[in-house]
Amino acid sequence: GADAKVDDASAFTGGIGYRFTPSMFADLSTGITDFNHTVSLDGLGNVANLDQRPVTLTFSYQFFTDKMFRPYMTAGYGWNIVSNEKTEGALAGLDINVDNGSGFVWGAGADIFINESWFIRGDIKQMDFDADVSVETLGNVGAANVDPLLFNLSVGYQFWPYRQFKVRNFGRPCRPFFRLLIQLVDLLIKISCLTNPYI
Repeated sequence: GADAKVDDASAFTGGIGYRFTPSMFADLSTGITDFNHTVSLDGLGNVANLDQRPVTLTFSYQFFTDKMFRPYMTAGYGWNIVSNEKTEGALAGLDINVDNGSGFVWGAGADIFINESWFIRGDIKQMDFDADVSVETLGNVGAANVDPLLFNLSVGYQFWPYRQFKVRNFGRPCRPFFRLLIQLVDLLIKISCLTNPYI
């Protein structure tokens, strides 16, 4: 089939995170609004419009956790949910289907802490997956090399800064199960730009 390409898009996303230690944390994020894309095929131009929503689960390691500027590396797995596919141009009037995809995610970023609770986060993630494009009467017409780069700019709030809690009456670190209840949660609202490096 012909090579299929997907254009850039931006949308609001949200996420929730959990910090296991001062250096290690996990994030689950997804779109609050969908990314809207135009699909093109070699020789045919723009042939379809669709919405997609990435969902990512990542684990990160952060450096310089006692500083205001805290870079980190991240890796995990992502899922891409496609909806509202519509044909246009040379394929107008035909039904089209673009498969969902999934694959590994990796990247890097940094937090700038304003105080113990508020921070600004910027990161870049590479997602690795393709999506088959099928059109009514034509069958499979190509594989869209989505493999997007996600650029995120976030404002975060941690409900409880991670620190070495002590049991007041005993003067020793809290038991592990107690620490699970009081470590921070990051709520992120992101403006994300999805780009296709193969365009």
